[in-house]
Amino acid sequence: MSVERAEFVDDVRLPREALAAVRRSRRSRARAVEVREEAAAATTVAVARLVDDAGLGVRDAAYLLGVSFQRVQPAGEPVSVWLWSSVARQRS
Repeated sequence: MSVERAEFVDDVRLPREALAAVRRSRRSRARAVEVREEAAAATTVAVARLVDDAGLGVRDAAYLLGVSFQRVQPAGEPVSVWLWSSVARQRS
């Protein structure tokens, strides 16, 4: 007997508790992404306020925010330049 065509049926059934755990995990990870994006935007604005408005140095601003100074500003760019490009990227 030869088989020229076969049909594959993907029918995976998880126990109710396992399926609920998968759904909770996916929702939590989606919220985590949103919170990370909000935190990045808030940090960007805070750095601009600290550096541009309050006159602090980048290292001092980073220290107050609890992040490394390398994460605060790309090398050689004024805060106002990367602030607005960062905000524009987050909105797109």
